[in-house]
Amino acid sequence: MKFYPSETTFAGAVKPARKRRENYFLNLEKKATRRKYRLAWTLVPLFGLLLSSCRDRDISQSAEELIPAGWESYRLGEFDRAVEQFQKAAQVASKEDQNLSMQGIFGEAASWQYRRDGKDTLRAEALYNQIIHVAPRHPLAPWSKLAKVRIQHFGRIEPKPDYESLAREYAAIYERYPDHPAGQEAFVNRFHILLFDPSPDLVRHSLPELKKFLARHPESPFLSPVCAQISLCYKVLKERDESLSWLIRAFEKREKDQGNPNADNSGSYWSIGRAAEYEAGNFAVARSYYQRLIDEYPKDQRIYEVRRALRRMGEVEDIVRRGGDLSPDGGEAGS
Repeated sequence: MKFYPSETTFAGAVKPARKRRENYFLNLEKKATRRKYRLAWTLVPLFGLLLSSCRDRDISQSAEELIPAGWESYRLGEFDRAVEQFQKAAQVASKEDQNLSMQGIFGEAASWQYRRDGKDTLRAEALYNQIIHVAPRHPLAPWSKLAKVRIQHFGRIEPKPDYESLAREYAAIYERYPDHPAGQEAFVNRFHILLFDPSPDLVRHSLPELKKFLARHPESPFLSPVCAQISLCYKVLKERDESLSWLIRAFEKREKDQGNPNADNSGSYWSIGRAAEYEAGNFAVARSYYQRLIDEYPKDQRIYEVRRALRRMGEVEDIVRRGGDLSPDGGEAGS
């Protein structure tokens, strides 16, 4: 039989050895705990200094640093911080550099206008007015005038906008700043209102103005929307080939987004293909844009309809080649 000594066996030898081991490890744990507390108390002031420096960092920055930082916060959706940075930039630059001060005020106004939570268009309007009255010749003055009209147009649900008045205000901005991007955007927004429910007489009056804009501003960043508006005018006049031609130009003249080189063109391919197939009856163009949609976006949810359209156009062309009847009551078309 094996013998296992209990705690009472060899009391003079076993217990003291075990006790020494326990005390040894207990002392190690106590020393480690004391070191942790000493380290923690050493770091507390450092953390305080770090937080203080982060809190006061914007104060020590120049306006040249605060304005880009504010736009970065704006881009990230941190609008409260963006407002603080723009306000500080305006305060820092107010006595030294009016240009930077106006940039800070404009940035704060945009932060109040375009934020989702806590939007305050009245405060934004007041800031835009400040720029217009204090620095009417500043490059941001046209943008401020445009922003005020855009608030009335897009920024409020109630009361219902007076669209005729808005169109006149947009026209006045373009007449005052025809070569400024803000003026050109106002031109586009004006016709966005006028062509919402267009009549043939209205589009006949609008076409010369729209084409004159293209001739006057061949490098404008707003060529694409103007071409789209011309396409709409020809569609109203039932000139389907011209409408399709200008719709394609609108796609080709789109301003390239440098921040998004992989822009989604699937919607444009679909729209042009449908217009070519159903409105202009130009199957060659329709087939070309449908195929581009298949090649570039093979998993798009519209691919099934695109393939049906390709088959449908092929069947129609076969009937035409055989001299068949394409009328609704025609035998071949209905079979």
